[in-house]
Amino acid sequence: MVVDEIVNRRLSVFFLWLTIAGAGVFLFVLEPGKSAFLPGCPFRALTGFTCPGCGARRGLHQLLHGNLAAAFQLNPFLILALPFLLYALLSYTNTVLRGKPI
Repeated sequence: MVVDEIVNRRLSVFFLWLTIAGAGVFLFVLEPGKSAFLPGCPFRALTGFTCPGCGARRGLHQLLHGNLAAAFQLNPFLILALPFLLYALLSYTNTVLRGKPI
């Protein structure tokens, strides 16, 4: 029973990283706002204003292409929060795989 739980946790971490990598590749290849595969923002469609999510998607696209200044201009909070999000993800992964946080 304990082994099954450990395997399930490790699989969940594997699929979490796989999902993040897949989303990164998807966002790297497709430019937000110019691709038919990425849905438009419902907030922007209703109000005409850009929302923080719009800037985050475009900012991540720019960041994946190595353009830090453009990413910061599109969504400064995303760039400032990214190190903390990365730390939380790495800490969670380390906790699941090794049994102790970073």
